[in-house]
Amino acid sequence: MKAQNDFLKKTGYLYSKKTDEAWSDLLNKMEHEEAPELKPSFFSSWAFRVAAVLVVLLGLAWGIQQMINTKTEKIETASFQKQVVLPDGSVAYLNGNSELTYPKKFNPTNRIVKLSGEAFFKVTKNPVKPFIVETQSARIRVLGTSFNVLAPLGANRVEVLVKTGIVSLSPIHNQKDKLYLKKGEFGLMEAGKTQRAIDPGENYLSWQTKKFQFKNENLKNVTEVLSHAYATHILLESDSLEQLRLTSTYNQVSLETIIKSLCLTFHLKSNQNGDEIILSAVN
Repeated sequence: MKAQNDFLKKTGYLYSKKTDEAWSDLLNKMEHEEAPELKPSFFSSWAFRVAAVLVVLLGLAWGIQQMINTKTEKIETASFQKQVVLPDGSVAYLNGNSELTYPKKFNPTNRIVKLSGEAFFKVTKNPVKPFIVETQSARIRVLGTSFNVLAPLGANRVEVLVKTGIVSLSPIHNQKDKLYLKKGEFGLMEAGKTQRAIDPGENYLSWQTKKFQFKNENLKNVTEVLSHAYATHILLESDSLEQLRLTSTYNQVSLETIIKSLCLTFHLKSNQNGDEIILSAVN
């Protein structure tokens, strides 16, 4: 006990009643003293309001622009074909049973359209703004050229035939695997792989040109080419008609005229049944 009292006497200089009271007075003063009121100047208040209005207006303008840029058009064809002029002046010729989706206004960096089915494109040249066709499984990129794309819905196969210029073909999920095709070349993308293929034949673009050249072609193949070219269904009533051979040229004539020509050549008759044309032998 004596040792404890001696220790307190020796350390007494560390504590002072006056010091404690001074700290208490200071704390009380800090707690009750009000902070000085900061009055904004006229200029800072006006500038803040103008800035706020500008931010709102810019936000609205950006939102409206985004709505315009993201608004799209969708063209669908069934048993007919259609020509579509795109926002940049490029032209797409849609075959039957096809669908083309594109924005009402292309964005500043590229021109992207989406295709299901078949279309022939004549693209307006723009070196700084590539034209891109996206299908379910492939991407075709050009700057300005003409080419045909066949990409049936649900089929993991895309065909590209280049009429003019240069086109790149790549899988939609692997842009590094690019196949470059030039005028007259035919490319395939199947099972995620791209490759060059042999010329598909003179009648490959007949659906768009309506020019046909048949050289000793069997009638089955003839009717398949015509069905594809005119977005219809031409059927042969019996298997015996399939191997009949045709050598003929047609240049932008109607399907009705071609059917009459086939009937006269092979002694056939035609019957219309809905969207089908049935060819049968004359008894």
